[in-house]
Amino acid sequence: MANKRGNRRTPIRSWLKWLVALVAALSTLLIGGVPAATAIQPGKYQFLGLSQSVGGVQGSDPAALKAGDSFTLRFNLSCSERNCPGVKLEDQFPAQFKDFGITDVSVDSSLNSTVVWSEGGTPLDARPQKVGNATKLTVTPRQSFDGGTGLAVGQSSVSVTLKVPDDFTPDDPRNNQTIENLANLSGPNSATASSASSIIVHVLESLSANINASFNPQNGTYGSDGNVALILSVRGGANGRITSLVVSEPQGSKTPNGTSKLDESNPFRFFNFEGFDSMNRLPSGADTVRVDAYVYTAGSWNWKQGRDSADFMLPDGVRASQVAGLRFTFKGDMAKDVSIPQFVINLKQRGDDRNDDAHTPLTQSKTSVTINNTVSVQASKGNKTGDVSSANASFTLSPPSISVDSTQLFNGTDTNPSYPAGNRFTDVISVSNMGTNVHKLIVSSKQGFFDKDIKFGGFSPIILPQGAHSGKVTYHMLDGTADQVRTFGDSSVPANPTGDISGFDVEFDGGAGTIDPIEHGAHTTVNFTVKTSSDMTFPNGGTAKNSVSTVVTKVVTHNGLEASKELSSGVTLVKPVIELNVVKKVSPTQSVSPGASVIAQLKAGISSKTYALKPNKVTVEDSWQPKKLDVNGNVVNNDEAGDKSRNFWNAFDIKSIQPTPLPQNTSLDVQVQVNGRWVVLDHVPAKGNSSLYRLSAEDLRRKLHDACGAVPSDVTGIRFVFDSGNNSPFDAMKALDQFVAFTERSTRRDGTNAPGSNTDETDKIDDKGQIPTPYQIGNSTVLNAEGVTDDGKVVSVSKLDADSSGRHIDVIKYPTKDDVKHGFLKMDGWANIKYTSMMCLLSPSMRNRIWRSHLTSCGVWIRT
Repeated sequence: MANKRGNRRTPIRSWLKWLVALVAALSTLLIGGVPAATAIQPGKYQFLGLSQSVGGVQGSDPAALKAGDSFTLRFNLSCSERNCPGVKLEDQFPAQFKDFGITDVSVDSSLNSTVVWSEGGTPLDARPQKVGNATKLTVTPRQSFDGGTGLAVGQSSVSVTLKVPDDFTPDDPRNNQTIENLANLSGPNSATASSASSIIVHVLESLSANINASFNPQNGTYGSDGNVALILSVRGGANGRITSLVVSEPQGSKTPNGTSKLDESNPFRFFNFEGFDSMNRLPSGADTVRVDAYVYTAGSWNWKQGRDSADFMLPDGVRASQVAGLRFTFKGDMAKDVSIPQFVINLKQRGDDRNDDAHTPLTQSKTSVTINNTVSVQASKGNKTGDVSSANASFTLSPPSISVDSTQLFNGTDTNPSYPAGNRFTDVISVSNMGTNVHKLIVSSKQGFFDKDIKFGGFSPIILPQGAHSGKVTYHMLDGTADQVRTFGDSSVPANPTGDISGFDVEFDGGAGTIDPIEHGAHTTVNFTVKTSSDMTFPNGGTAKNSVSTVVTKVVTHNGLEASKELSSGVTLVKPVIELNVVKKVSPTQSVSPGASVIAQLKAGISSKTYALKPNKVTVEDSWQPKKLDVNGNVVNNDEAGDKSRNFWNAFDIKSIQPTPLPQNTSLDVQVQVNGRWVVLDHVPAKGNSSLYRLSAEDLRRKLHDACGAVPSDVTGIRFVFDSGNNSPFDAMKALDQFVAFTERSTRRDGTNAPGSNTDETDKIDDKGQIPTPYQIGNSTVLNAEGVTDDGKVVSVSKLDADSSGRHIDVIKYPTKDDVKHGFLKMDGWANIKYTSMMCLLSPSMRNRIWRSHLTSCGVWIRT
């Protein structure tokens, strides 16, 4: 069977060989006689094509570039007539591309290429950042087609973007040279295609340098012997190496040859050259320095040239004190960014201005002068020179520094305060000489503060400032008459003027001895009293008047130099008032029964407002007689002002006075109201320290009996009169608290719960129990305060605790025997009490024993 199969295959194989030969013959005819692909000799036919161009730049061919420019090499690849297997694009970058940046590579995606970078024949792992000594790019297309992979018939492209180094200088040997890049495209079935493109980097020479200058210090005083340093710093700004740096101080245009006067900006007008600083060094790369000096010769200022040296030295025959300008020429092979970090020229103040033919000493000058100095630098290379760069440095010379400082406080501590009209206060002015010694120190209160309502009240003792010889006050009169002068000595009080003043000047004089004897830091304080009128007229019918106290302090030297300071502070004068607050609190506030005790706190408060007149007499009154205030705020009696039946005193008797604070230096009168008149119950004289006042129930009964033969139940009001005198007014926010103990009465003062009375609707007996009767805590306490202004006006005010909303005490009225028929009465919150009429028939002593232990009255309830 196998042989048969083999026999059958033999004819087929012969037929296939014949068919292949036929196809080959036909192919040869169709392509014009070119042999089959497998038989083509390498390099014989030109199927591959390559062209190269430079993109991203404009200009002629070769492309002209500058430092930092980017450009793109574009390679156009082609394969024609038949597919090109095994193709490679190779670009061995020229050595002149070394250090050019490689910023991008772009290959047509259709090529499916492999991109390989190598350096000196060694493949690299990734694209390099820049071109090296022997950098090569190899791109291998891998398009698929019959017969293999490579570059299929058609066109495609590869591009590489490069960048000229930023620091490409005109000194670079590649500058202005044409650089050619050659690339090859090769494959086994085609001759190699090659293409080149060219670029040229053209960097123009740029010669420049920068300079900075400053003085240390930047200001000075005429006559001071302190040294001044002119500090220069230079940095090259060329784009290539330089061979010369010239530094001029002042700038050459400010120092022409043949001028008779120095330029106004020349610092050597006021300073002598003191020499070169030991830290000065030649810049790196410089071999020598030549120092030229600007000196006065033959009636004019001219430059005298020095000689090249490895160190700094003035021209032969020139002394440092003659120099009015310096020019430094550094020579050598210096880098483009050569620098002189710090170059110091030492100066010292002269006694006069070189431009002043009269040679007036600078110490006599009264005006400041600012020197706006200009320095310059210029870079060169061979015969080429750059532009001149300059910089400015300013120095200010001034007369001896004089200054004065002052402060103004009222009453020693207040700024912009408010005071009651009619009171006195002090104006405290502190002044100090903050500069050099002076001849005079003056303190002036400018006109406009004192008037008919605000008057000068006299000085306190004045201490002369250190170095002052004497003092005097010049009073400026309010009526415009001639000034009045009063002299005074150290630590004495200047005499007052005759009449009212509008302002004054206090002058401290150095005398005829030392030129400026009042020392630096000399200090004094001028204190004076200001009197105000309580009857002053307030603007626009208001209650306040604003006045501004402006003070000018001045120092003066012997040659007339002055320095001054002005400051203003406002004082508000207000209509004298006393701000009060009063409140009554009772504890406990829950229901209490006849015989139970409560404590009433009478709290009197004084306002914290700074302009309020602090009172020296305070009266706190709490009484049964209802009170109300009239339109002027005064307390008036009026039976219709409130419901007397609900007044606290209707249900309570005074029992005792609990510990009540008594401020220091304050006396206390305790008064009680009996039968409509007030009786002094007790008097406590003022003490030097604070204390507590109390009056026990026994002492109260005794004092009542001794004062008016009354008992506690006769009392219908109490007063506490605190008096601190004119010298110790009560402080703001210091509350006066009084604590009074009361006992609930078994019957009310107005008879509303007398036996058999049914007028109290809250006392009905029903299933809900007995309802407490509320008694108002407010409307029974009045606070009176009284103060006296410094000019004698008495100011008084009253305040009623009129807010009774939510403030009351609940008192239970117990039923009388007529209300109780028999048996047990049940009330919520109370034990069942068995009432027997026999209890009312008990002897008083027996009933009292029961009362004290359980009951409060005949036929009452017992609380569980």
